[in-house]
Amino acid sequence: MTSHRFALVVTLAVGCFLGLGARTAAAQVGDQRDKRFVKVSFSGAGFERCSFTRARIEDSTGDYLAIRGLSGYEPLWENLTLSRPKLYNLQLTDADWRGGKLTGRVQGVQAPGVKLYRCHARDVDIEYSELRSLSCRHLDLWDLAVYSMQINGARLEHVNARSLRWRDGDLSDAQLERVSLRDARIDNCNLSGARLERCSLRNARLRNCDISGLVIDGYNIEELIRKAKR
Repeated sequence: MTSHRFALVVTLAVGCFLGLGARTAAAQVGDQRDKRFVKVSFSGAGFERCSFTRARIEDSTGDYLAIRGLSGYEPLWENLTLSRPKLYNLQLTDADWRGGKLTGRVQGVQAPGVKLYRCHARDVDIEYSELRSLSCRHLDLWDLAVYSMQINGARLEHVNARSLRWRDGDLSDAQLERVSLRDARIDNCNLSGARLERCSLRNARLRNCDISGLVIDGYNIEELIRKAKR
């Protein structure tokens, strides 16, 4: 490693740990491929057009983190806690997020243009979050816990969300294809106008949800329930 590059890496590390000056450091060192961050505070940091390919972030936190144009192949987040991050045009492939929490207040997470492919999330809690224009394919979201998250208009394909626990959320006008919601518990959620095709709802439970206009495999669920009650 050259002395110049070493100096930039040191600057980034110090900036992240102190929560100060990380935006400048990240702008200088846009390529974070194969880097490892352990117990780092990214609070107040900003990353623009950065690559986190095969990067490892472990036992770290990020309050008010701003990320724009981040991409990454096979990144690993382990016990990462994010509070009120702002994410723009995030594209991740084969990411693995193990443990941790994504939390926020008021609008929480703002993530327009997010695209996730073949990503894995295990035992992750998401609270007070808003994901706009969300597009996900081939995701494994086992035992995901979600509270007050809005992903209205989202498009989800080939997603394993088995044992999902979702409360006070908005999934209106979303399109789900080949999504497994087996053993899911969905309470007080807006499912109006959502369309589900070839999805698994085995042992799933929906309670106090708005299902007006909800269509599953071509059947209007609200109409079917209305007819069954006659």
